[in-house]
Amino acid sequence: QMQMAVKSLPVARRKMGRLQLALALLLAGRDGEAFVANPRSQRWRPADGTRRAAAVDVKFQEWASASGIASAGVELADFGGVRGVKATKLIEAGQPLCTVPAGLTLETTTLSRNPPPSIPVGWCKDGAWAAASWYARLALLLLREKELAASEGSSLGPYLDALPDKTAFKDLPFYWTQEELEELQYPPLASAVASQRLEYAAAYRSASAPVTEADFEWAVHCVRSRAFSGSYEGSSFAERAGQAGFTAALAAGAVIGAHVEPLKVLNGVLAVALTTVLRDFFLSNSGSLKRYVLCPMVDMMNHRGDVVSDVAYEYFGNGFSVSVGRNYNAGDEVCISYGKRSNAQLLQIYGFIEPDNSEDQYQILGLLELIDEALDGGVAPGRVKLMKDAAILDDVRDGVATAGGFVDATARAARALVATDQELAKAGGVSAAGCAALANRAGIAAGLSGSSDLDKRASKALARACKLELDRLSTSSAA
Repeated sequence: QMQMAVKSLPVARRKMGRLQLALALLLAGRDGEAFVANPRSQRWRPADGTRRAAAVDVKFQEWASASGIASAGVELADFGGVRGVKATKLIEAGQPLCTVPAGLTLETTTLSRNPPPSIPVGWCKDGAWAAASWYARLALLLLREKELAASEGSSLGPYLDALPDKTAFKDLPFYWTQEELEELQYPPLASAVASQRLEYAAAYRSASAPVTEADFEWAVHCVRSRAFSGSYEGSSFAERAGQAGFTAALAAGAVIGAHVEPLKVLNGVLAVALTTVLRDFFLSNSGSLKRYVLCPMVDMMNHRGDVVSDVAYEYFGNGFSVSVGRNYNAGDEVCISYGKRSNAQLLQIYGFIEPDNSEDQYQILGLLELIDEALDGGVAPGRVKLMKDAAILDDVRDGVATAGGFVDATARAARALVATDQELAKAGGVSAAGCAALANRAGIAAGLSGSSDLDKRASKALARACKLELDRLSTSSAA
C-alpha cells in the first residue's frame, strides 16, 4: 500500500492541489509529484503507544473468534504505525477472507422508520429517526451501544474499544481552519467541507439525543469512514423460515381441527413460502432498498483502489462475508476497495489520498475563461451563445479532468468551442445545430489523441488551460 506519513500537514495541504492538478496536466504530457497525506489516520493508534494498541487488538481478536467471526487466515497487524489486516497464510482469489454474523454488526436500512429496541423510547426526538440520514442513524446506534458498554455492558465491547478515538480524526479537513483549507488551493473541496459541517450540525440538532455534539461528530466520522452499503432483502432467511414454520403449524391445525383438504393446505403453505422468498429476492434486486452496516473486522481493512473486492450479505447464513479478486501470501496486508473515490473524496472522508489513483478527478472552475485566454484571439464572437443554445456550454464552463484526461463531454464540447466558422458550416452551419454536430461527432474522447486538426487544436487548448490553472496556484509550479 503506497502510503507515507507526513510530519508537516500545512505542506501536505499545499501539495495536495499540485497532486490533483498533475492528473489534468497529463493532457500536456507533464509529470506531477506523487504525494500522499497522513494514511488513513482513522486506523487508530492510541496516544500512549503500541503496547496498549496491541492489547486492544488481541482482545478484539479473542472476542471475534469467540463470537463466531470465521476467518480464512487474517488477523489485525501493524503496518508502519497504521493498523490493518494481514494474511496469516496463502489466501486465494475469491476465497472469503472472513464471515461476520449479522448479530455482531450495527445496521440500518432504508425501510427503518423507528429506532431498534436497543434505543429506548424518548432517547431521541419523536420522528427524528425516520427523518435522519443513514449515517446519522448509524451514528446514534453506535453512540447508544457505547452508552450501554459503559453501564450495562455491550456484547460489542471489544469492537467498540478498537474503534478510533476523537483525536484520530483531528487531521480531517472537517477540522481545518479556513486558512488551511485555502492552502489546499482547491475550492470544490473547501465548499464540500463547508456543506459537510452544516449538514452534521443540522443532523445533531434534529436528533436531540442525550449526547454532545463532539461525540456525535466522532460517531459520524466513524460511520462515514467505516460503513458499507448494499441491497436490502427485507428480512433474513431465519426470519422467513420462522414465518414459514408458523404457517405450517397453522396448516396442520387446519387439517386436524377443521378437516380442510391436505392438498389445499399444502398449496397455501407453498404459496406463502414462495411469496416470502420471492419478495426478498425482488427487494434485494430492486435497487431502491439499501442496508448500511458497521461490520467488525471488515471495516478494519485498509483501502487500495486497484483491488477488486466484494462485501456480500449471505442470505441463508445471515452474515456478511468479504472476498477479493487476487491472491495474498502470508504476511501481506489484505486490502479492499472502498469504491470509486477521487482523492478529494478520500481526503475529506478518510483523511488520506492515494498515489496513482485511477479514479481521481480534478474540477477546474472557470474552464471556459481559461480556454478563452489560452486561444490566440480568444473564443470566436457569438460562439458561447450558440453553444448555450445547443445545451453543451455547461460541459465546458467548468471542467472535470481524470487521470486519462478530460471527461468525454468536456473534450467534445471543446471541439465546438475552438472550431472555425468554416468548420462549423461544414458540420451543420454556424449555428447551435453546427455546434451540437461537432460535439457529437466521433473523434476526440478523453485524451490527447485525435484524427483531425480540430481534435488536436481542442486538445492543445485544454492543455494550455491546465497550464494556466497551475500557474494561478500560488504555491505550485510546473514539474
